[in-house]
Amino acid sequence: MEQQHQPEPQQQSEEKEIMMTSQKIGSRNKKPVIYPVTEGVRSPQTRDKYRRNFNRFLDYIQIHDLQVLIDLGPKVIQEMIIKYLIEMRDLQNKKRSTINGQCTAILHFLDMNDIEVNRHKIKRHLPYDESTRDDRPYTTKEIQKMLSTAGDLRDRAMILLMASSGVRIGALSSMQIGDLTPGVVPVIIIRCNLVTVSTLNATANTQHL
Repeated sequence: MEQQHQPEPQQQSEEKEIMMTSQKIGSRNKKPVIYPVTEGVRSPQTRDKYRRNFNRFLDYIQIHDLQVLIDLGPKVIQEMIIKYLIEMRDLQNKKRSTINGQCTAILHFLDMNDIEVNRHKIKRHLPYDESTRDDRPYTTKEIQKMLSTAGDLRDRAMILLMASSGVRIGALSSMQIGDLTPGVVPVIIIRCNLVTVSTLNATANTQHL
């Protein structure tokens, strides 16, 4: 019976080294996952807004391959963002709120893909906020007037919820019972337009809305 040939120690060492080198090369060639700008955003309305705003930035820099964008590095990307903000501010005369919305979407994409930029430096290029803020809470009489003209129980519940929690109207369509946490604000909950309603002491958890 023939004896099975055993590899020499030196040959084993060379084979092991070749295997480790191949694994390192394969690891370097493996591209990391690129998260889209909508990743981590729960509200459908916010996802759509982020997608539109981020695509405008990609159109401006004429780069739509996200890997190519990321490979440019944080410093180059940061300068691109600043030039984009300056153009919207000085050439397009866009308002601060509009430019800030564009910037927020871009920065969210960078955050999701672990790309660090100087946020403070970027924000310094936003235009001065010259808007006058006359916002105030609705008075009890104003809320009562809206309730008196509401078409049905569903509309009344929506008015009460927005007036008591400050939730945005665009987030109402995707809001679930689980978004309410025990609190002190009375909220009427209506299911499928049924006349039967139940009352729950709760406040809207609007962190992700």
